[in-house]
Amino acid sequence: MKKLPIECIFKIFDNFQDDLKSLYSCLLVNRSWCRIIVPILWSKPARKLNNRKLINSCLLELNKEEQADYIELDLNDRTHLNSAIKCSLIAMFLRKSKRLKYLEVFKLTFNNILVKYLCRNNTLTFLHLKLSFVDSEEIAEILCKNITLTFLTLYHSDIGVEGGKVLAKALYENTTLASLNLDADDIGVEGVKALAKMLCNNTTLTSLSLINTNFCNESAKLLTEALYVNTTLTSLNLCENEVDNEGGKAIAKVLSKNTTLTSLNLSNNNIHNEGGRAFAEALYKNATLTSLDLSCNGIGVEGGKALAEVLCKNTTLTSLDLSLNNIGFEGGKALAEVLCNNTTLTSLRFRANGIGDEGVKQFAKVLYINTTLMFLDLSFNAISSEGISALAEAVHKNITLVSLKLYGYRGYDIQDITKNLNRIYY
Repeated sequence: MKKLPIECIFKIFDNFQDDLKSLYSCLLVNRSWCRIIVPILWSKPARKLNNRKLINSCLLELNKEEQADYIELDLNDRTHLNSAIKCSLIAMFLRKSKRLKYLEVFKLTFNNILVKYLCRNNTLTFLHLKLSFVDSEEIAEILCKNITLTFLTLYHSDIGVEGGKVLAKALYENTTLASLNLDADDIGVEGVKALAKMLCNNTTLTSLSLINTNFCNESAKLLTEALYVNTTLTSLNLCENEVDNEGGKAIAKVLSKNTTLTSLNLSNNNIHNEGGRAFAEALYKNATLTSLDLSCNGIGVEGGKALAEVLCKNTTLTSLDLSLNNIGFEGGKALAEVLCNNTTLTSLRFRANGIGDEGVKQFAKVLYINTTLMFLDLSFNAISSEGISALAEAVHKNITLVSLKLYGYRGYDIQDITKNLNRIYY
């Protein structure tokens, strides 16, 4: 009987990384399994810091430098004591582990020892800090000294305007970071200005996320100016920033010239009809963008029609989200008619646009003809059993659609209508 290759066994056990009890049992089976499982158990140690037995064992491994930050603390001051112990434990993992690549930290105040260890670590590639407090100067020091970090997330870390400036300055020196996430960090116009200036010189950053960062039209214009110069950024997320039609038009304009951006998320903003039409015009010229999210922007019927029309000419866009835009039946019909001829779009999200049964029937016609669309979301569009039936019949004939989402329909007959159609989700 042939044995499975070690790589296959690793893949199997890796799927059980959150099932510690099963992994602990399996590592006792034989020496070979033990060698495979132990690295998996230690791959994301920060997630297991609530296990008392593990903490007790790990505390015995701390050296004097790692013990110093909590050993003199008041035992009754649980908040600072817990934070100091966690910092010391993470520092120990960074010192001992030769394979630690991913570190996710939640609600932790960083101390000097942890910053020091992160600066000299040479295995970590992904650092995700969520609701954690770390001084922006310390983050900058880590970026300047660490040579392996490629992904950095500072979610809701209150770095503020000055923190944005300090990070931008550090990225002039850093040559490894490829992805930066500053979601929910209020960096303001000045912080964005510093980041925009950095993007004109940085050649390693490929992904930037600035969701809900107190962005405004002025910030949008500053950033778009940098995108005329930058030649490496491929993904930009500006979701939830109250960018209006002027800011939207500025961002759309840069798409006519930029040749590197492949993914843009501008959902939950206020670009409205004018912004929608500006993006349509830009997509006639742009030949690199493959994913565009304009959901929840109040684009309306005319903006929807303009975006539908451009899909006749654009041959690069593969994913489009126009959900929650009040596009209505007329806009939906225009989009459906275009999809009968479009051969590049593989994913379309068109939730909550009020197209009703008649609009859904137009999309049903698409499914008889279109051979490229794989994911379609028509949820919350005021559909009755009449519309569901039309779609179900079309799905029976279609051989390429992988997923059709119809959430929001509350009729009891949907199970009968979609019987034997496991591609429909409701």
